[in-house]
Amino acid sequence: MTCTQSSPIRSSGSSIQPLTAISGRSSLASSVMRWPPGGALAVIDRKSGQLIGSSRYHGYDPEHDEVEIGWAFLARSHWGGTYNAELERLMIRHAFQFVGTVTFLVGRDNVRSQRAVERIGGLLNGTRADGSGAESLLYRIDSHTSEAPQVLSPDFGGA
Repeated sequence: MTCTQSSPIRSSGSSIQPLTAISGRSSLASSVMRWPPGGALAVIDRKSGQLIGSSRYHGYDPEHDEVEIGWAFLARSHWGGTYNAELERLMIRHAFQFVGTVTFLVGRDNVRSQRAVERIGGLLNGTRADGSGAESLLYRIDSHTSEAPQVLSPDFGGA
């Protein structure tokens, strides 16, 4: 993952190359706000060195102690494996250093993404308008719930 800072999100035994992300405990808000619109974290396959996808943090809300993770895209060749779960786990673990809750907005008709978020411990928590104003399903993972330890485990593969 790349962005303007230089602290890596660590992943031992990872299929995804250790990637650069946000540094410093107080920098999540400033880094999210500093990214240019459309800025994303790149996902690199460790074996091939190829760019295989992207994701991003969005909507940091200090009042509710949460940040959204979303807009994750993976090359079709990497669907169905551990890549998405690993990416989300890394991003969640990093976000939990700064906030108590991560959220995911998923389209009502996007069953594949709904199941993927549920596999990593996301709990359906109603709906919320997305950036375009469309109602999306709101999933959340709170750092203090029973799902959080599972997601944060280095062995978690989203199965």
